[in-house]
Amino acid sequence: MNSTLFIRRLFTHLASLGILLNEVSIQSGNGSEFPRNGLDLTQPSAFEKAIMDVKVNYIRIPPGAKNHQSDIERANGLIEYELLEIERWRTKS
Repeated sequence: MNSTLFIRRLFTHLASLGILLNEVSIQSGNGSEFPRNGLDLTQPSAFEKAIMDVKVNYIRIPPGAKNHQSDIERANGLIEYELLEIERWRTKS
């Protein structure tokens, strides 16, 4: 649900900036935030339907192809590290 709400908000924001959504591509992994509906892979998930509603190109990386999103994973790691370094914590917990 969160990924669906996020992608709809992202499309609204991009459109408000004048970006043509039919020129946008969305790439995702195969994580639990982008599930299909049960075992029937012919039925798109709510996330995929949100993408199809605005006719954006959707690319799902092949299962097990972790290098397809390594740049994003690295960026996420750096962002998380830097955000955690802003605050000085008294204890690890």
